[in-house]
Amino acid sequence: MSLKVSLKKFSANEISSIKEYYDAQGYVVVENLLRHSKIQNLIKYYEEIKYSKFFIFFSQDTHLPIQPKLTPEGFIENSMLNPADLKIWKNFSQSIEECLVNQVHVENCSFSPHPQPLSPRARGAGKAFKVPLSRERA
Repeated sequence: MSLKVSLKKFSANEISSIKEYYDAQGYVVVENLLRHSKIQNLIKYYEEIKYSKFFIFFSQDTHLPIQPKLTPEGFIENSMLNPADLKIWKNFSQSIEECLVNQVHVENCSFSPHPQPLSPRARGAGKAFKVPLSRERA
């Protein structure tokens, strides 16, 4: 028996539908919001660090520093606590940060939990916002 799950997906220009769906469901899937190059960088650096004998991270479930244990499929068994804070692994942490906090430019739109104007130039051609997709550090 197979179970098929269908997710409602939106394109980035369906602003009002995105907001309505998010308000009703508490989540939303927006296709092609991140450039594929950002995702590829994250995967590349993840593949590098998970095999390093020097890689240690704080496990989210145990709250202890551990070395990664890999599943037979090659995934790290324990989830990482604050992986973007692994500054000693600069490329990895930076690639995570680039995926979590993405700059999205949306014409004539104010959809954002906490919109922050990017530049004075953006005011002339509509609005541009830095949309925090995770908690931003002060």
